[in-house]
Amino acid sequence: MRASFLLLAALGAAPIVPNTLPRGPVLVGAGADALARETRRQCPDVPTDRLTPADLLDAEERFRDGLAAAQRQAMDRQLPQDGASGPARCAHREGGASCLAATYLEEIAGAGLMPRFVAGLCRPGAVR
Repeated sequence: MRASFLLLAALGAAPIVPNTLPRGPVLVGAGADALARETRRQCPDVPTDRLTPADLLDAEERFRDGLAAAQRQAMDRQLPQDGASGPARCAHREGGASCLAATYLEEIAGAGLMPRFVAGLCRPGAVR
């Protein structure tokens, strides 16, 4: 009984932090700006600015996998690449998906593919 009380007291003293994203866009930069503009044009009610970098990177990779080879090459030509590592600016960075997610948005926009990418995000259930 005493152990249960101590456990409850310890849990009650721990601050409860909601699992939420900070206010405002998660990513910033030219690619994120292009995503925001195209989202406002196609589907303003879809909260693409609230996607986590990992979720956005997953959507970008699925999009890229569905492209023809010429379109993938057009994306790759937008920014310097580091072999199989992808965009050079992210090749030797650690810290998760943020760098790649932001950089791929720049590549998508630069290749003229942002309308097509956002169309996929606008589909019902694509973004929660």
